[in-house]
Amino acid sequence: MPRIRIHHTKNQLLRYTGTLDMQKLWERTLRRALLPVEYSQGFHPQPRIQLACPLPLGMTSKSEYVDFWLEKPYEIGDLCEKINTVKHDGMDILDIQMIDGNQPSLQSRLASVIYRITLASENLPEKLETRLSSMLEIESIILERRGKKYDLRPLIESCTLSTNPQSSKTEIFMTLAARPRATGRPEEVLKVLGIEPDTAQIEREEIIFEPLPSSPAGS
Repeated sequence: MPRIRIHHTKNQLLRYTGTLDMQKLWERTLRRALLPVEYSQGFHPQPRIQLACPLPLGMTSKSEYVDFWLEKPYEIGDLCEKINTVKHDGMDILDIQMIDGNQPSLQSRLASVIYRITLASENLPEKLETRLSSMLEIESIILERRGKKYDLRPLIESCTLSTNPQSSKTEIFMTLAARPRATGRPEEVLKVLGIEPDTAQIEREEIIFEPLPSSPAGS
């Protein structure tokens, strides 16, 4: 069956739409587009739709991915027209492509995520640059999540401070691990830096995937 991948944004209108509701939103979108989505087998068939990486409530994103399967082939041009006609106002479609149906799921290939955090000038902690440098020099940052202790430090792959030349606002770019059972959360990093997450604007810039395995020679 044809497998379709859509790369899209998630803007302010959808920032408080959770993962389950995004799944339902895509179900409605594909139904309104009159596309023959394939359903799973079993007692409770569900449309075969897979989101790549959950985005926490309150965050926006420049890089979201969704895969779905169709019961019959479709021209990509026709798909683009149908989906763009009925898509939600809270997203922009960046790319639509047909991919190999045997590829691993996007979730299984997650490696890391890049976030842009825009800080309000009135909420900037003192000596933020020093705090950030000290955090990166620490070997271990033990925190607790859902009653279990874990080390945040290995999940922070990079973290840099800059000033947006257009808005003059302070921004933090951080790359956090997004592997199974090893996922960094930007709000936890902000708290380590002395910043309340609710005072910052957090946006997902990019999802980084592990490369697909190479095909054996001659296959």
